[in-house]
Formats: sequence, structure tokens, C-alpha cells
Amino acid sequence: METVVVIRLGRLGDVTLTGPTVKNLRFLYPDSKILFVTRKTYEPLARILPGVDEVLTFPDRGTYFDLVRLSSQIDEYEPRLMVDLHKNFRSFHLANMTRAPYKVVYTKRRKARQAAVNEKKFVSPVPHTIDLYNVVIDQLKGEILARRPDLKLADEALLGLDAERNGVAVAPGASSPVKAWPTDRFAGLAERIIYDFKLPIKLFLGEAEADLASRFAHLPKEAVTVYNNHPVVEIAALLSQSCLTITNDSGLMHVSSAVGTPTLALFGPTHEQLGFYPRGLHDVIVATDEKCRPCSLHGNEPCYREEQYCFTRLTVDTVYGKVGEMLEGITLQPAVFIDRDGCLIEDKHYLGDPNQLVFPDGSLDAVKYLKEAGYKIVIVSNQSGVARGFFPVETVEAVHDRMSREMKNAGCEPDDIRFCPYHPDGDDPEFTGDPYDRKPKPGMLEKAAIRHGIDIKRSFMIGDKYSDIQCGKAAGTATILVRTGKGAAAEKEIPVHPFLKPDHVCDDLRTAAEVIISRNDTRRPVFRKA
Repeated sequence: METVVVIRLGRLGDVTLTGPTVKNLRFLYPDSKILFVTRKTYEPLARILPGVDEVLTFPDRGTYFDLVRLSSQIDEYEPRLMVDLHKNFRSFHLANMTRAPYKVVYTKRRKARQAAVNEKKFVSPVPHTIDLYNVVIDQLKGEILARRPDLKLADEALLGLDAERNGVAVAPGASSPVKAWPTDRFAGLAERIIYDFKLPIKLFLGEAEADLASRFAHLPKEAVTVYNNHPVVEIAALLSQSCLTITNDSGLMHVSSAVGTPTLALFGPTHEQLGFYPRGLHDVIVATDEKCRPCSLHGNEPCYREEQYCFTRLTVDTVYGKVGEMLEGITLQPAVFIDRDGCLIEDKHYLGDPNQLVFPDGSLDAVKYLKEAGYKIVIVSNQSGVARGFFPVETVEAVHDRMSREMKNAGCEPDDIRFCPYHPDGDDPEFTGDPYDRKPKPGMLEKAAIRHGIDIKRSFMIGDKYSDIQCGKAAGTATILVRTGKGAAAEKEIPVHPFLKPDHVCDDLRTAAEVIISRNDTRRPVFRKA
């Protein structure tokens, strides 16, 4: 077995943001071992990055001799590829000390970021750090499927926690005092949430922030739980059970995004132009439009103005308004994303006639069963027949109109139907391409989740092809392969790595629904707001 080594020595947020690239490496090298190298502090976090097999650590205060020892450890795995996602002195030397024949390094935007700080030269769109990490996938001639952070929490990490999303997580700390919104304002905001939304507060404090708890002492004790210097995996689990996280620009911000919790990030001296903004589906940044932002690359330089207007002008009322919009607008309802041909309906091989639409026995009952259990139903399919010139988009829409009517008559009308008419080798130039909406890319799932306020981490993707499973894995859903359509053949071809295998394999859509409902009985994924 060949070994791919990924290097990202720190920090909390940076390690979290490597997750999509690690996923893409796993898709690209399904039979390889992925070895992640990081500082000892971040080992537990690295172990819950989807697709990682093993972790090697560098001491938090390591020396050059520790690098030499670590390179010898890496060579014991006979690495074939080194992927440097840190690009500093230590990672450069570590990669080159090993005997790996191939090495790739991600490209930093340091000059562009410096221009944003010094000259206020802004670009649009802003390349996210995840996109920069994913450039190595392009270098390796791979396909970029995952673009959003994701952490895979084991079931045991969630034991003893509320099965429902409940409470608002508040994290007033930051790596530098300059990046921290005033703690008294966090406390005032928490008070309004407790009384107006009847939601409890989960207060997360770091090792050096224990004294901040006193600022929340006036709040009802039964409404505030303090988590002081908890292990990162426990923090991730607790965040995953929250309905909202309010935080400064910090590593915890990215952890919250990675567990699917809507995150409201307060940006002061930092700026989206630096590329480290939160990238969850439901995340929001709140900031003032100060001409001096960003004032440094990492937001840790003292403010040169008479007061730090980027935070003093960011009022509790302003932040509370955004909190209200998020709590009221993002319902965090789970969904079941269902492939169309060969799963929901019979596969007619480029269905171009609505009159030939056939639902297999039990298919409509399964969808009705799921809707009654509280799941949104979203149909997602590739319809490359348009790109191949077999029929126009209007034909696909006519099929979907017929399908939607029949489902409505059966009491299981879908909440959304999405399709991608493109194909990389299409005959129609208008629809020739490979956009982010085309499975196995998860664009259709992500757009539906944003539109309907869906909790993607508590959702399912069901399909009859490996590309459906890849799509779900890339999006962060649970996955189910059905043996109908092309599913029986696909089951024999799926890679053996645990991350790449579907979470369940079922005979048909009805048995898949039964599996989902049985899981729902033990960990009912419902957003609760008193």
C-alpha cells in the first residue's frame, strides 16, 4: 500500500481547513494510506479529519533534530507523495528530508494578502484558504469534490449529549486580544438570547480565559454552562449539538463550521480578503466597514487609532439582529437527497418522455414515510441527455412536473427538485462542461441546503451509483447505496476504504427509508427552540 503524507503543523483553524483537501486526496488515491503530520497539540483534531488513516506528531516546541527523527518515522511508511499544506521552514525541510519521490506544495497568497493590508487592494471573488490547499489536487490531476470543512465525529464522542440541536455556543476568546470583541458585549448578547429566545448558552473558554466567566456571572446559572479548556474533540461534539455558534475570528470558528453548526463570526481587525473566513453553508460574518481593515496579516497587531473602532462600533444591537435572523431563518431541518433514475424512479436510460415515468413498488411509500418523520425531500440528478443533444431542458422539466404531481397525489411532494444538464463531453456547446452542480460534486446538495436551511450533517444521500456516494461524502451527509438501477453492479466496484464505502447498502428505497427512520429513533435530528 502506497502512503500519501500530508503536512500541516498548526494551528487549530488551519488544520481544520485541510479537511476538504484530505477528502479529495482520499477520492484520488482510494487504496493509499493517508498519513497526517501535525503538532502534538492538534493530533486529536487530525484524527477526525475524514479520510485520514494515521497521524504522526511533531513536538509543540520541537527542534531541528525532532524534524530529523520525524522524517525517519515517515520513511518507515515508504511514502510516495508528500503534500505540504504549511509551506514554512519546518515543513519544507521535513518534506525534503524524506525519501518520497514526489512532492507538492500549496501556493500561499502572501503578496496579495499583504496588498490587502497595506494598500487595501481587494479582489473578487476572494480565494479561500481551502481553495489554495485544493490547488495541489489540480497539480496531481485530481478532481476537486470537497470545498467545505468537515469533521467526522465518532458515535462515542456524542454519547451523553443531547440528541437534538439545542442552545447557542458562545466563544469570546481569540488568539490575540486585538481580535476579541469586548467580553461584556458577548455577555449582554447572551442575556438577550436567554430571555428572548429561551435558549441556553454554552460558554467556551480557553486555558488562559477562565477569568472571562465572571463577566457572565449575572446570568441565570441554569441557563449558562461553562466549558473551560475542554479537549478539542469534546468541543467539536458539543458544538455539533448547538443550533448556533457566536465567535470571534478564531480556530473555534472553523471547528464550528466543520461540524455543520451555523456560525456567526465577528471580524474586527481581520477581513475576508485574507482568505480565512468561515465557509460553512449557513455561516455569517458581522463586521464594520472601517477603512483600516484589515490592519495586519493575522489581526494581532495593536490598533494605531485612538480606539479600536472595528469593534467599538460593532454594537450588541447589530449582532443581536443577525442572531435573530439566523435563529429564525435557518431551521436546520434534516433532509434526504434522493437520486432520480434507478433510485426514485425506474431507469429508462435517458428518459425523454414523461409518460414513461414509473415509480417502483414502495418508492412513493418510502418518500412519504420520510416526510412524515420530519425530513425534507430533495431530488438531485445528472441529466446529461441535454448536453448530449438527446432532448432539451424543457423535456427534463416536463418529466419533473409529472413526477412532482404524482408524488403530490401520493402525499409525498418533494421540497425541491434539482438537476444538472451538463457533461464534460457534451455535443451541445451550451451545456458542455463540468460545473460544481454535477455529481459527484456536491453543488446541488449545498445549494438546496442553503435555500431550505437544511442541516447537511444530519442528512442522507441515497443513490444507485458510486458517484452518488462520493457526492454525499463530499457534502458531509450520511450515504446509502441502493441495489436498484445500477446499484448492484456499483456495490461490487466500491473501494474498500471505510471512508469511501456507503454507510449502508439497501435493497431499495423503501429499505433505505427504514434504515434512516431507525437511526432517527435513537438520535432524532430536530432543531429545538423553546
